[in-house]
Amino acid sequence: MKRTGIVALCCIGCALAPHVARSEPAELVLRAAFPVEGPHEFEPSALLLRADALWTVSDKHDAAVYALRLQDGVAVAEEVVPGDDELVLPGQRRFDAEALAGDKHGPVYIASETLVRVFVREVDDTRWIPVGPELGPIGRAVGLFTRHNAAIEGIAVLGGSTLLVAAERDPRGLIELQPLKQPEVVLVQRMEHSVHPVAPGRGPDFADLAVWRDRVFALSRNQHLVVELRRGTEGRWKEGAAWSFAATENDPRFRYVDRTYGMAEGLAIDDETIFVVLDNNGDARDADREDTRPVLFLFENPIPR
Repeated sequence: MKRTGIVALCCIGCALAPHVARSEPAELVLRAAFPVEGPHEFEPSALLLRADALWTVSDKHDAAVYALRLQDGVAVAEEVVPGDDELVLPGQRRFDAEALAGDKHGPVYIASETLVRVFVREVDDTRWIPVGPELGPIGRAVGLFTRHNAAIEGIAVLGGSTLLVAAERDPRGLIELQPLKQPEVVLVQRMEHSVHPVAPGRGPDFADLAVWRDRVFALSRNQHLVVELRRGTEGRWKEGAAWSFAATENDPRFRYVDRTYGMAEGLAIDDETIFVVLDNNGDARDADREDTRPVLFLFENPIPR
């Protein structure tokens, strides 16, 4: 693989993770829960606070962006950015949008799991434009993106045009990009192990990334956690404090029939609320086998300022 422009290829977790004594993550307090109603087979993946709206994408609806409007006890998905069929060439699988990022008013970034690439769209533009290099070969060079349907699952804007991209699992990892500069790729990092508890039969994963007050947070679907990511030595990322939503996701009112793995796929944070959305892949709720809608949770934000 050509490595021109990559100034750091880091590997964390290639050896056994050191034992770190940590207290159990505090449980988030649920404020409200909204079933999500959208187009057929709507599967929300990623969340973004955009101005005063909550945006999401669906991995079954190519490159379209939706706002979740909270009304009459439900979250209604309304299209705000139309999809782009030309992004996926004939013979390819769908675009499979899995990540969404941006600030309140600037460009919006989206990631395709199929193409393993990030795209950007300016506010007044009508097309998604590729940003940065193709990430598949870069990630695979250090063991990322090795499983089918386990590629990009989160994007965060770190400041300016610098992006942090999350590889989902087996192993999970992070890729840091500065698309407008050279080198474009400044960090590739595996994070195989977690300092926080993982249930037997599951592995740590990244399901989304969010930025709040210039701090980066990751969503772990399999651990039911919101985890702060901090810079460690040599610029590598490490896990910090975590907050759990396991009790809510497994509550008899909300849990789904299939609980083999976690279902959270979208994370957004503001000063008052932590938003988490579940992608249940069409599975039914345990309490109502006729209800196959995803769910949006609103938790109180307990993170110290």
